Amino acid sequence: MSKDMPRLHYAGKYDLSQIPIIRRITRQRPEVQNYDKAMEPKAIAIHPWGKLFISAGDPSLKDAQTSALAKCNSDPARNGRDGGCFVYAINTDVVIDERRMQAK
Repeated sequence: MSKDMPRLHYAGKYDLSQIPIIRRITRQRPEVQNYDKAMEPKAIAIHPWGKLFISAGDPSLKDAQTSALAKCNSDPARNGRDGGCFVYAINTDVVIDERRMQAK
């Protein structure tokens, strides 16, 4: 039986408590804690393993998304296993419910 995870459908402003599937150690990283204060344009990419990657201060929103996804998809710990990454947030807007795997 599958169980719904409401945080995978969350859409709204960045809220640390709403990030799904990440471990406490990831949640405690300073750049995750202070993402809402980071320089825009910015984006977060997330992988189903609970890996989170942030890009901030990029020239454009598309660059921020592309950079966060590139960091996530080239993660040496995963080495490409278990699929690609998703855009989690663009600036302070959470967009995980769109299941986007490339910059828009």
